[in-house]
Amino acid sequence: MAGELNAQGGLGQNCVEEWDSTTVVKVAAALRRWSREGPPSNPRAAAGALGQELYAFLEQYQSQAKIFGELQDSISHHQRLCDDLQRRSTAAEQAITERNLQEKRLLTRLTVSAVTRSAALQARCRELDEESRLLACRVSEEEDQVHRRQTLLDRAESEIDILKQSHAMLASQVQEAVPPVSVMCRIRPLQSYPEAYSHDRCSLAIENQDIIVEDVVGKQRKFRVDRVLEGSLLQEDLFAAAAPWIESFLRGASACVLAYGATGSGKTH
Repeated sequence: MAGELNAQGGLGQNCVEEWDSTTVVKVAAALRRWSREGPPSNPRAAAGALGQELYAFLEQYQSQAKIFGELQDSISHHQRLCDDLQRRSTAAEQAITERNLQEKRLLTRLTVSAVTRSAALQARCRELDEESRLLACRVSEEEDQVHRRQTLLDRAESEIDILKQSHAMLASQVQEAVPPVSVMCRIRPLQSYPEAYSHDRCSLAIENQDIIVEDVVGKQRKFRVDRVLEGSLLQEDLFAAAAPWIESFLRGASACVLAYGATGSGKTH
């Protein structure tokens, strides 16, 4: 548009110059001719004709100058518009450039962050792989231990079965050897009595499986039992003595363990 306006301004200037060259040259030639040949026969008419031509030229010049000024104003206005558009374009280019720089910086930060996170994730993956490998090794070791323990357990269960069979055979033999009714006597230790009775004479004596009791008048009575459990024996020894009948009961046979005695005689000692 600026080039078009400049072209229009050039046309107006050319028109003015053309009118100037034709009219002014014509008047100048007439005046030079007058200076050489003298004034014409009717100087007033000739001068009036030249004045008319100059006046017409002046009117045309003023009209063309007005048009030329309007064109110059239009050109200046459009030039200002072009300059404003140029400034806006420059500002837009700068804004685009700044935006591109910001996007580039943001992309750089995102790239660095992504690379950092990727490196961290890779390191974590390597750690997890190492932990998984160690865990797999531990699992394999645990499985080996479980297998060995299972083998030992199976072997122990097999031995237990063998022992149960042997125990059943022995229990059967013991049951055949043990009488259906057996009497045992457990003696309470003398030291378990209060001190008031510690120095009294003992009226109880044991001879193998015989228990001898002496009454207040010195008369002795003898009782024979299957076994005498002395006061120094432990509870485990008492349980072992009654174990054959308890095992027989556990196998389904009938059995009874009866604790009988006076109060304070040592049934729960």
